[in-house]
Amino acid sequence: MRKRKYLMIIYIILLLIGNVFAGELARIVRVSDGDTFIVRNEKNQKVKLRLIWIDTPEKFSSKKLKKDARRCGVSKKRMIRLGKMATSYAKRYFKNSKNVEIDFYGKGYYGRSLAVVYRKGAEQPYNFDIIADGYACIYKKARYPEVLDDLLEKAKRERKGLWGIDYQVMQCLCE
Repeated sequence: MRKRKYLMIIYIILLLIGNVFAGELARIVRVSDGDTFIVRNEKNQKVKLRLIWIDTPEKFSSKKLKKDARRCGVSKKRMIRLGKMATSYAKRYFKNSKNVEIDFYGKGYYGRSLAVVYRKGAEQPYNFDIIADGYACIYKKARYPEVLDDLLEKAKRERKGLWGIDYQVMQCLCE
């Protein structure tokens, strides 16, 4: 329990520091999928974002899609269907508020900006909400806020979002 409190304090400090040096305003130009957006920043530049801490099912044919489908023992078509649903969730989430605040955390493997995205004025980031609503897994190859484990377990238990549509595949993807 002490470790959890300690990690949460560190996370809050990181968020506060991030918000001091970040919080850049932008407008969503396109939602590529549930965890990748293209935004136009205050300098009118297009920036491709990879949202940290989350991983949504793939909606485009790729090596990752093939690997995930094979590992989970399902068709690529079944995976793509879930990926499209995660993308639809993102589009609905930002439908009435294309203006966002972004905290940047460097660059990812493919040169995309790693980011946490907030609807303008929101206290909790989209990166948390998509997991809480059952449309994403935690990206566990990097450090993430421990609170995401609780959000994921609750979504899973309550069969929210994709957990209610295809529990078997989500269980496999989120292992």
